[in-house]
Amino acid sequence: MAITLNELAKQLGLSNATVSMALRNSPRIAADTRERVRKLAGELNYVPNNFGRGLQSRRSRLLGYMLGTVTRSFLNELLETVGFASMYDGYGLLTGWVPDTPEAFRSQLQLMLEKNVDALIFTLTGELVYPHIPLLRAHRKPFIFCSCYCPPEYDSVVGDHYLGGRMALEHLAEAGHRAVLVSECRSLEERLRGYSDAAREREVTLHCYRSSGEIPAMLDAMPEMTAIAAFSDAEALEIRHLLQDSGRSVPGDVSLIGYDGAWFTQEREFSLTTVAQPVQEIGRSTYRRLTEILAGDSDPRQILLAPSLRPGASVAPPKTGK
Repeated sequence: MAITLNELAKQLGLSNATVSMALRNSPRIAADTRERVRKLAGELNYVPNNFGRGLQSRRSRLLGYMLGTVTRSFLNELLETVGFASMYDGYGLLTGWVPDTPEAFRSQLQLMLEKNVDALIFTLTGELVYPHIPLLRAHRKPFIFCSCYCPPEYDSVVGDHYLGGRMALEHLAEAGHRAVLVSECRSLEERLRGYSDAAREREVTLHCYRSSGEIPAMLDAMPEMTAIAAFSDAEALEIRHLLQDSGRSVPGDVSLIGYDGAWFTQEREFSLTTVAQPVQEIGRSTYRRLTEILAGDSDPRQILLAPSLRPGASVAPPKTGK
């Protein structure tokens, strides 16, 4: 039979309030008392019942995180960082997987509201979220966008894709490339603007591709293109395979730069040059900002975090004559 707080307090000879605060590591309780309480609680396998506490405070100590995928290692690491930050602060994290449809979003959001999460994190396109903001406000559920651009009236934490686009293009230009293929990345207009501004300043010609599968044919039609800036590191690997299948080498025939800073880019067999997003900083800043909102700071803030260039072996000067 599970031991209760009352029984635990009785065995310790302490009040219920003292035991409860000690279990929450409150500095108002002496360190030796906290240690004694935690030791006995562990020995007796005591599990706090947060239901009653939630009824009193109207807080569930649960956060909801809604996102579309974690197959990209960048998002996987982002989810992990937010999860650890929540856990260490005594929150549980509920994750909702949302295919890119309004119906799926509504279904997952309804479940989050039924679970009475204290707040929500969205790594989703705004078009899915915006129609439901009146519902979130009606339920008094704070929210924040993580790694997604949004209008200034909402809170967000995002990597600086404009700067990242500039970094990628400038690195290729410095290597001598004067004609570059870049991802159209309509969901990241700021990155495309960074590419364009840097290309104009460096007198580099840009062409956009919509999908990686069309790149070999584009290179056949435009042999002056000597470098590619991929949408992500995962896409860069796919492009590399497509180039190899079409008889081209990286960086011998075509230079290639990724985006995100995924772990595999530093492996010897890949050694991919990439623009690395500050993933852990994005995750921690998202959680930190959300706790500020829950504490009453309601003035929206948009936090922009700078990426960094991580050189690899996939960028080299173009072949002579190109």
